[in-house]
Amino acid sequence: MARISTYDNASPVTLSDKVIGTSVGATPANATKNFLVSDILALFETQITLQDVLNAGNTATQDIILTGNITVTGGNVTIGGGLIDGTSSLGTSGQALLSNGSTVYWGDVAESSIYTGSGTVPDATVATLAGSLTWLEGAMKRVVGARNIVEVTQESDMPSTLVASTVYIIRGRVTFTSSRTVWNANCAVIGLDRDTDIINWTGTGALFTVTETDFTLRSLGFASSELGASILTGTNLDALEYNDGRDKIISINDCNFQGLAGVMDLNGFNLIDIDNCVFRYVRATNFGLRFQDVYQLSIQNSQFFDWFSSSSPLTGFATVPMIELQANNISSFLSVIVDGCYIHPQDVQKGMEISTSSTTLYGVISNNVWANAGLGTLSDLFPNDYSDASMVGYNISGNRGIEDSSAHMLSTLSATNSADTVIATINTPVQIALGGLAVATESERFSVATDGTITCSQSQSFKGKISVSISHFSPTGNDDFRFLIKKGATIFTSSGIVDHSGNNITSVNLNFITQINNGTTFQLWVENITGTHNLRVTDMQFSIHE
Repeated sequence: MARISTYDNASPVTLSDKVIGTSVGATPANATKNFLVSDILALFETQITLQDVLNAGNTATQDIILTGNITVTGGNVTIGGGLIDGTSSLGTSGQALLSNGSTVYWGDVAESSIYTGSGTVPDATVATLAGSLTWLEGAMKRVVGARNIVEVTQESDMPSTLVASTVYIIRGRVTFTSSRTVWNANCAVIGLDRDTDIINWTGTGALFTVTETDFTLRSLGFASSELGASILTGTNLDALEYNDGRDKIISINDCNFQGLAGVMDLNGFNLIDIDNCVFRYVRATNFGLRFQDVYQLSIQNSQFFDWFSSSSPLTGFATVPMIELQANNISSFLSVIVDGCYIHPQDVQKGMEISTSSTTLYGVISNNVWANAGLGTLSDLFPNDYSDASMVGYNISGNRGIEDSSAHMLSTLSATNSADTVIATINTPVQIALGGLAVATESERFSVATDGTITCSQSQSFKGKISVSISHFSPTGNDDFRFLIKKGATIFTSSGIVDHSGNNITSVNLNFITQINNGTTFQLWVENITGTHNLRVTDMQFSIHE
């Protein structure tokens, strides 16, 4: 047999071609045999694995088409190009790979939901719906118009400085350990139920400090166990500006203040409106509700009671007034309304103290219940002298437990008068001489000089009823006299009565109604209409009633 290298190569090679070789395991052993190419190929296919192929080389530049499933265990799939879906599409920007149950395709995710099914937003993640509603760790944040609405379920939900145009909604009982500053416009802190939505303040000083801005508290409960803690302080006052810079409003409605050492201390502001609130278990030793230089102060439909320790009743009494109006500083009070309240101070506490160095132009204290059970030596309302300069602007009426205010005067003579009223000219009125004996027997918001001049000190105008009784005679002759009342610079001739007098004492009465203002004065005058004989008034009673 010729050498193998001298034979031509077969072309083409087919599976049915044969090669010659040694069969090691044949009988007899090492016999020469023919081998089909197809058999040799089948032998190799059973011996070579994918790992043998990858060991030889794991990159390719050709397309790979596979039929069946691909399972990747313990590794990653890296896609350097696009991912083609079942419709041979790469999709467009922003689309997600979706399934319709039979094939996978690129498609748009509906904007109405952040999930294709039910799901949960985990902690420390934020979900925003349609750009206006955000959920962060269970708290809602929403933008309505130009107003932000933020739910507060933990202290960190409310920043140290409140954000402008934001309403913070307290949910449940939330403990605050550090104070908040309010100087941005249009901020409010509210709840839905003052008995369940409660701020527990564990810091010292004021929880909220308001500076030159409006602020609202509504439907909230407040509690604190700290003796140096209060809820609210604020200032809106500038002597160099119109109305002393008082142009902001504090609104406190439907709140429950319990277990506190102090409540609020506010200076200035155009309006402080407190309505339908409860103030209980306030162990105040510095201030309760304290105000100064407020333009308009309104406290209505609120309850003040049990200002002592909640854990040990009738101990730890408050030692300062429940409501306190301080002395004028830069300005004064224009109007003060306390209406429809229950006010029950304890021990030696005052229910309401109005500083004698303050002034109020228009005040109304009406329809309140002032309870004094358990009260010591001090007054529910101080000062209780309604003629004091600090009180003359107040209309006090319809209360239970304190007297109504009523501007009135009863002036008489302290002794029999021996001074004559000298008549120098006929038909010329002169003031009646009372010998310096005029005194006030009863008076409120009126004063009388010894010459009989009566002056009104009440701030608010009113219609007054005047009644005068005069006992008189003429020691020198018999003439006719006309008795007159002079109001300010005006002599009321229509009220005069012509009377014939002589040595016999005769009485005359004058009655009329007139408008009375702060500073209005009254005097008794007389004129002789028939001669120049003198007159002597031996006794008189000058009565004015509101």
